[in-house]
Amino acid sequence: MSLFEVISCNSSSAADPKGDTRAARLSSAPMSEPQVPKRARVVVVGGGIIGCSVAYHLAHMGCKDVVLLERDRLTSGTTWHAAGLMVCFGSTSETSTEMRKYTRDLYARLEAETGLATGFRPIGRITAFTVFAVTGRA
Repeated sequence: MSLFEVISCNSSSAADPKGDTRAARLSSAPMSEPQVPKRARVVVVGGGIIGCSVAYHLAHMGCKDVVLLERDRLTSGTTWHAAGLMVCFGSTSETSTEMRKYTRDLYARLEAETGLATGFRPIGRITAFTVFAVTGRA
């Protein structure tokens, strides 16, 4: 049983024409006509990273009547541009840093929690600076 219901208006096949099965796993099953509930306590419009996060967190906190509406496949809009760009440092804001760490930890446990592959791979990052780049002097 899923935490929330996803209504997708895409009636085409969930498989990506280029053979990307990751997109198919993240999308809902194809439907000829979406069955939108007549009532819902919460309706989230947009299946990007923010919409999915809002629906997930509301359902996780116990809200039982959450519907996510998406015009196409989940994360098929501009969200895909941000794939792989998560860092947990680089901000002077403690709040921003904590949100980044929370997100990293959530993505690390999400597959085990939901049974859906997220593709998350924490591979690390190294940034090298030269003395000249930092100080402007050799």
